[in-house]
Amino acid sequence: MTEGMEAEQEKTMKRILLIISCAMLAIGTSGGPIMIRLYFIHGGHRVWLCSFLENGGFPIFLIPLFISYIRRRCSAAANQSAKIKMVLIELSLFLASLVIGLVTGLSTFFFAFSVSRLPVTTSSLILATQLAFNALFSFLLVRQKFSVYSVSTIILLTTAAGILAMHSS
Repeated sequence: MTEGMEAEQEKTMKRILLIISCAMLAIGTSGGPIMIRLYFIHGGHRVWLCSFLENGGFPIFLIPLFISYIRRRCSAAANQSAKIKMVLIELSLFLASLVIGLVTGLSTFFFAFSVSRLPVTTSSLILATQLAFNALFSFLLVRQKFSVYSVSTIILLTTAAGILAMHSS
């Protein structure tokens, strides 16, 4: 009976974490460009600050890594094992993560730079095409299968953003 309760608690915890992740993603995706644009409209001029804030999860992710390290260190001390690795990641995975991180940082820097220079309508129109490009690259790179519904959604959302950008200028 306890195994059933533990499985149910784990399932509930996964759902809660999924809901929190979706909420944070929705708030960050919609609110991030608006906040960056407001920063530049009201006299902000630091592009590096905006690109760092766009990748703002960086310092937050250090907290669970630090807690994990402390827990491993405490358990190693209890087990009398003297050697504990600082990082539990292979070199090839670390290098791949480093490259992806650098590309992401460069991407966010270019995004912040463009938001600082472009009008809101042009910037929102460019951002609206992101959905179509993501769909195209997921089809080309990982052979993503699309249904009629997903293709029509991509077309409608991209077209709607274009119409809104044309009418607001």
